[in-house]
Amino acid sequence: MEEMKEVIETLKQMTLEENQQASGGNESTVEETKENMYIRRERVYPDIPRQVGFAFDNFMLLHENFKRDHPERPARLMSIYTHLEKTQILKQLPKIEFESVDEKYLKMTHDQSLINTVDLSIYNSKELRRGNEVPKLAKETHYIDNDVYVNKYTKECAYLAAGASVEACKQVYSQEGQMDAAFAAIRPPGHHASCEKISGFCLFNNVVVAAKYLQSELGMKKICIFDWDIHCGDGTSQILYQDDSVLYISLHRYDDGMFYPGKAGSPDLIGEEKGKGFNIHFAFSAYSNKNISDMEYIYACTDLLFPIIKEFGPEAILISCGFDSAKGDPLGGIGVTPLGYSWMTYGLMKICPDIVVLLEGGYNLDALALSSEAVISTLRIDPNDQESFDKYIEKRWSSEQTFNQLSEKSLQKAAKEFREPNAYLRKLLQPFWKCLQPESAK
Repeated sequence: MEEMKEVIETLKQMTLEENQQASGGNESTVEETKENMYIRRERVYPDIPRQVGFAFDNFMLLHENFKRDHPERPARLMSIYTHLEKTQILKQLPKIEFESVDEKYLKMTHDQSLINTVDLSIYNSKELRRGNEVPKLAKETHYIDNDVYVNKYTKECAYLAAGASVEACKQVYSQEGQMDAAFAAIRPPGHHASCEKISGFCLFNNVVVAAKYLQSELGMKKICIFDWDIHCGDGTSQILYQDDSVLYISLHRYDDGMFYPGKAGSPDLIGEEKGKGFNIHFAFSAYSNKNISDMEYIYACTDLLFPIIKEFGPEAILISCGFDSAKGDPLGGIGVTPLGYSWMTYGLMKICPDIVVLLEGGYNLDALALSSEAVISTLRIDPNDQESFDKYIEKRWSSEQTFNQLSEKSLQKAAKEFREPNAYLRKLLQPFWKCLQPESAK
């Protein structure tokens, strides 16, 4: 842990020095400039069938609560980066160069009032309240929502996180892109940010911003957002609630509305108007069973969620990748392992081979590192070569079952905490999806 703190401090100092040089040494400028740290790589690994891009920027380490410990901290990104470096995986991932997001994509996602709140977060909040014409930059951490802290670097971090999400999609889905898939290690996260409200550690809704880019620039008509964060992406759900062009699926802990974000994660919230049936909350309870793990998640995907995605036929799948559903996470309280994340990733790849993964939550550093490795390594496997996937999970995660065997086993072994919401959702969504209807009704 001490070693990681030293690494983070060194990287933050390097970033600050680069910014000082770029701005002529003037730290008081309103718009602090930043040199992008990455040079775009060509396809230098022809022996690897799938190119998986990696988006990461040291600058995002500067979003930090300087006053007290906070679960959404810089060490989250560094745990992923250092693990990938140590396992020699990082050098096999072409780096994705990105800049701050173009504000036009933010305006497609958020009200101007929310964007203004983020823009003003660099200033001293007391001076803003006093109406000072030329407020000073904030020197300390302050809060702009009950659970969202900011400092003078947070604004740029938020713009970078959204920019990385857009660029990852560009590299994977556009004609000039060179990647088959991408993993964006970004912060602050995004899926709790609604159209007009910052919330739940989140400022901009990165995954919706990415979806808006795909729709507006690439003309995509069908996008699936699959959210396996332990918390419902209530912001994503709210923004897309009347939209039938984006299928939003959230697999989250609910505890009868007692788990954050409360009733906003209700399974009854299935969308409205033309979006009805396209907003899916697989909401389970875990307060009486802490043993929920891979079998339950694989069961939900096998029996209900993946058939719906297949019927929808997405042109792109974006994963809102929260690892707070991982075993050992202090906020999640359940037990998905790297094997479970690997299985879900490969299952989604079999539906739509090109995937973009955007980091959301996850607060146990070891779980973050291993789970990220599992997802990234799976993205590099050919979705048509299931034998290679089966060998991978056997060798790396000691799985005694293949992809298909895990799926079949889940149908027998899944706990009632998943069977009950599965049956409820199936009935609720049956009018909207042929795959859920009895054969006689199809």
